[in-house]
Amino acid sequence: MVALRHIGLSCILAGIVVVLLAAGTRQTGKQTLAEVIAAAGLTAPREVAGEQGRPITSYAVLDDRSVYVLAYYWDLPSGTLEDPLRILSYDRASGEWKTAQLALAGDRIAHSECVGTILSVHALPDAFLLDTHINPSAGCLLVVSRNLEFRAALYGWYLAAFGEGLIVFEPSEVHFASVHPAELAVYDARTRQEMALFRANLFRRSVRLTALNWPSSIAHMKIGAIGITILVIPNPWIALLLARS
Repeated sequence: MVALRHIGLSCILAGIVVVLLAAGTRQTGKQTLAEVIAAAGLTAPREVAGEQGRPITSYAVLDDRSVYVLAYYWDLPSGTLEDPLRILSYDRASGEWKTAQLALAGDRIAHSECVGTILSVHALPDAFLLDTHINPSAGCLLVVSRNLEFRAALYGWYLAAFGEGLIVFEPSEVHFASVHPAELAVYDARTRQEMALFRANLFRRSVRLTALNWPSSIAHMKIGAIGITILVIPNPWIALLLARS
């Protein structure tokens, strides 16, 4: 009986070791640049041929019928994300690869606040949008041209895009604030102008909505002295965005 107990205990311990080893293998299993690109049926371009065996981390991929975009960082032994952010794009029609590096910690791009995991990549007719993670209440939306040249860093995250380059995003919030009022802003990638679309001012205890020069307008009305504002929104896209916020 004692021998059986020893055998049973040995089997349990062996099973635990196998499980721990398997878990360790999963945790240390890292994808290389070549493996991520190969998952889309592509081969890494010659510009990164010497580095395609390196593991990458905190990346996001856009893969559709016309273009492939990969934004990533090198997976370093320290476990930290360090500049630069690397971007690869592949035009499926022309078969042309483009590569770029963005120094997010530079003064030109938000004083290092934008260094974070790439959550998603979106395509516009003339640009790409990269959503980066700062904390659960904040992020940076990087705007780069189709040639992967830096254009803007918007302090917030992507919501929608319309036409040739009208980007609607939700501005970042103070993470440890007592309340988190939702806001909306719009950025025109063609003119590189940003303006508030919907902003809550807690100190004035009011809500303000900015009308844009869209196909339809936003009307404002107040009822008596109680300061209630009724928003007449003939544009269904704006109504949808406000409802989602």
